[in-house]
Amino acid sequence: MPDRNISMKESTSNPSYHHQKISNKLINTVPPRLMSETVSTIVNIFSFFDLNANQFIEVHELRRILNALNFKKTTDECLDIINTYDLNNDEKIDFHEFIFALARLIKHDVFTLLDIQQRFNKFDDDQDGKLTVATIPMFLRKGLGISVTDREIFDLLAKFDITDETRRISFEKLIRMLQYVVRQSEKTQAPEYMKKLNHRCGPAVRNLRSNDMKLLRKRIGGYLSSSMEEDK
Repeated sequence: MPDRNISMKESTSNPSYHHQKISNKLINTVPPRLMSETVSTIVNIFSFFDLNANQFIEVHELRRILNALNFKKTTDECLDIINTYDLNNDEKIDFHEFIFALARLIKHDVFTLLDIQQRFNKFDDDQDGKLTVATIPMFLRKGLGISVTDREIFDLLAKFDITDETRRISFEKLIRMLQYVVRQSEKTQAPEYMKKLNHRCGPAVRNLRSNDMKLLRKRIGGYLSSSMEEDK
């Protein structure tokens, strides 16, 4: 049996024209604070899987590489692997999703969109797709594991004109709040809770756009779909 480690090492330490073709493009999409030898290695590994150099890992590419490494997988099994880390539901893995997948494997406190939605559901007592304002502190502290003060929560809600305790917050509204926190966390004087939320939720929500939210509605389905429409 060929040595898998040697095969991978050879492919990443001696970049081919295929690797060089997309490496610069991929590296340019990585935030400067992540630039390191480690990221360069990840780029090379991504390129190793991206056989046609279109900056995506697709099902047929994943199956071909895994089979070459003697990990025998069917097309359906490879599709299951991709769907686990496919954040925008396009049935392929881009570079940011690839980094996120590695982060999930290494650090279990980094959440996917599905992780956030599942925690949201746990605190949605009446299952109508919305959380009460009074539930938000518990959701942040216990659901997402973030240490945050009542004052910080009040200030965050106020940014979205949520000052009435009878208001209810949909999942889509929550995602918009998290996106705001992720943007603010880049500032020098950002509160510690924002930095922690960015670490845990940033990869899942940072680049979500309106079209992604439409896909999210379809993926979640049911009561959440209708509640999101009402909250616009």
